[in-house]
Amino acid sequence: MTIRAIYQPQDGPQLIDMQLIQPKADLQLPLLEGGYSFFYLSAGQLELELNRRQTTLKAGQALLLRPDQILLSAQGQAAQGYLFSFSPAFFEQRYHNNILQAFAFIQKGLLGLIDLPQEAQNKLSVLLTCMYNDYQQEPQQLAVLRSYANIIFFELQEQFAPENMARNIQLGQPNRQEEKMLEFEELVDANFKTSRAPSFYAQKLFISTNYLNKLCKKVFGKTSGALIRKRVQLEAERLLCHSNLTIAEISQQLGFETPSYFITFFRKSQDCSPEQYRQSLQQQLASA
Repeated sequence: MTIRAIYQPQDGPQLIDMQLIQPKADLQLPLLEGGYSFFYLSAGQLELELNRRQTTLKAGQALLLRPDQILLSAQGQAAQGYLFSFSPAFFEQRYHNNILQAFAFIQKGLLGLIDLPQEAQNKLSVLLTCMYNDYQQEPQQLAVLRSYANIIFFELQEQFAPENMARNIQLGQPNRQEEKMLEFEELVDANFKTSRAPSFYAQKLFISTNYLNKLCKKVFGKTSGALIRKRVQLEAERLLCHSNLTIAEISQQLGFETPSYFITFFRKSQDCSPEQYRQSLQQQLASA
């Protein structure tokens, strides 16, 4: 089983020596925290535990995981392919800030799983092989990696949503409301640990709180407050899955005044305490 990995953390790229993600490694996975992870399988399959749901990645499929998604485990059956992990800043250094969110397969609320026809598989395999070989020779050449990644994502966009061709994305011309929602999502990702009031984000976007709620309901079907709380909840689940932090430490990291307030917040969405949630994950891994 061979998964070739290209890893671009905040301080520069490095190669991960890994054959498969190990499902019982103290809930730790070798993926970039706060970043994106792109999988492509040329053979075999991976059984993924993604957001506590079983997902199978098969040969000829690609999958893009966002920072707000929780990959608990992955087990392979003769899996071969590539894994590319990168930070949001990796693209922002060359392209405008919202380009990642403009790709349909990266947008929130969607599972970025793409079935590729044979011609697209052949093209993607060539691109990834070249990218990986160049990465091995010159791992610090971020501009080269960005160029490869950009071409690959445009190819994926064509397969995932041909009605919204990627060349339109490159022009960077979303309508005004879409642009505001993309900005809102980025602001929430950057500030949810310290700011949960919709008025904070409305002020940053230079719009009223009422208008922000109107846009959120139109685009996402939820209020701005609900979207902010959901992002806090997802981060809490991620930390419970992928860290050994205590409940009190997670509470503090997420900006709650007291652990009891955090526990009450968590129960509202999961109907269990954070400790019970973590224990259920550990039991699930132990039986895997």
